[in-house]
Amino acid sequence: PFTRATTDELIHSFSRIAKGEKISVADDALYLIATLSDGSFRDGAKIFEEVVASVQEKNIDKKDVENLYNTLHVSSLVEIVVQAFIKKDLQAGLEALGKIESYGIDTAYFMDQLLSWLHSMLLQASGVKASKGEEPTQPFLPLSAIKDILKTVMKAEKEFRFAQLPQLPLEIALIEWCSKEAVVKEGVRQEPVTVENVSQPTTQQKPADTTFWYQIIDAIKEKNYTVAGVLRGCRLKLFDEKTFIIETQHLFHKEQLEKDTAKTLLHDVIKALSGKDVLVNVELRGGE
Repeated sequence: PFTRATTDELIHSFSRIAKGEKISVADDALYLIATLSDGSFRDGAKIFEEVVASVQEKNIDKKDVENLYNTLHVSSLVEIVVQAFIKKDLQAGLEALGKIESYGIDTAYFMDQLLSWLHSMLLQASGVKASKGEEPTQPFLPLSAIKDILKTVMKAEKEFRFAQLPQLPLEIALIEWCSKEAVVKEGVRQEPVTVENVSQPTTQQKPADTTFWYQIIDAIKEKNYTVAGVLRGCRLKLFDEKTFIIETQHLFHKEQLEKDTAKTLLHDVIKALSGKDVLVNVELRGGE
């Protein structure tokens, strides 16, 4: 089985190559090449060769690597995404993630930097100073909240290597995170209100609506992960013979679900599951 090399092992290997070729490479440039290598000596050696070929000089610094591999914007985008998780700012987060592709940034490198940032936050919240990298300055969050965000991103990191669109698992993770009702306020986590932890009224409810709603989400998930993720942050308000009304408290969710592709998908899935040819509408619940 393939064993990933450590960052220190990769740096040591590239330092020997540089010394053999009589090339001076700055320490931060070696660190960046090692990070981009994703634990592979072969990939790292290829990156090293590409940097040397592009620079055509005997002195290489961090900017030479950043310019070649489009990593210059990574730090600012990572900070925006972290803030999006903290503040549950879905629109800002998705816009930042969309720039990964447009800037030509390597998704594996972005994931690595995002996890490193969150790891530094975790250590900082635990009272431990991070050994490497810049310590992030973020609004106060309890340790449990940072752990939850870190676990969410780690799950996306495991899935992105197999995704057709590399940034998609992280987009879904952000959508699902922002759809949670739990909030962090003054260091106290308030748990989400769910069907399980709310006392039921004496009048009989209509469980079919809730069951059908989750059937729709599951069916749409097979066709479009992003739309399914948005739906998890909404609720079914009305479903009769002619109308299917979805309610959300986020304008961004409403805009996403009102796109022609999303509405067509919803209509087709509802018809396939219920046999009803309904008009799909999306309403705001109290606005943002």
